[in-house]
Amino acid sequence: MVKFGEDCRGDRDLVAFPCHEEGGLIFAVLDPTSECDIRGFLGEMMSDVGEKHFEDWHYVGQRVIHGANWKVALDGYLEGYHFQAAHPETIAPRTYTNIMAFEAYGPHMLVGYPAKTIEKLKDIPVDELWQHENDGYDFIRLFFPNVSIFVAPEITQIAQLIPGPGPLENTTVLHFIHHTKPKDAEENAALEQMADWLMQVVDEEDYQVGLQVQRGLQSGHLADVIFGKNESGNQFAHRCIQYYADGGEGELPSL
Repeated sequence: MVKFGEDCRGDRDLVAFPCHEEGGLIFAVLDPTSECDIRGFLGEMMSDVGEKHFEDWHYVGQRVIHGANWKVALDGYLEGYHFQAAHPETIAPRTYTNIMAFEAYGPHMLVGYPAKTIEKLKDIPVDELWQHENDGYDFIRLFFPNVSIFVAPEITQIAQLIPGPGPLENTTVLHFIHHTKPKDAEENAALEQMADWLMQVVDEEDYQVGLQVQRGLQSGHLADVIFGKNESGNQFAHRCIQYYADGGEGELPSL
């Protein structure tokens, strides 16, 4: 009888990846030899998101969709100029199309979108405006390079944009969570319906625009693409992508 040989436990264990858990989110580096300081990389953006305490929220489920190259898809999360054209009946009626505010935390970004009801906040003290998220304005929180979080009272969407399977494609996993667990089947069905609606908006409206942009680029008739000064978030994201692709040495790009 021939046995396998000596037990090599400890030498042939499962591969461990560097990871960090905070605020109900798990971040991992897919390089087991990496010495990346994950918490240091997340910085103040994680401090902001951690205040939401997602670890206490209810996980509704996930939806998977596919779109253009992940960088093309990412652009749609960073500007609102497409709202009127791509979302005339869903987002445009409640959110301004041509106004955004950007704040960078390292390579991560907080993008603010004013609602058409924002004027009711004009008498609120500046140091209290943070209490009115989703009541006059909304935020997109972008963890560089490919995670977007939209927090709303109805449901919260966490989007992971994963490159591939080919260079002209991305696989997006939409995770949906809610601050309370549904009390009954009716409330659960309402959350599932909201998740389906948001998935439809992203897939049939946002990602269709991205695919059309990509078709234009593939035509070969555009030598380059220009982001305007009012699209500083898109400019910053692409500069950061280039910065890390070049090795991440020197000073990080500024917004």
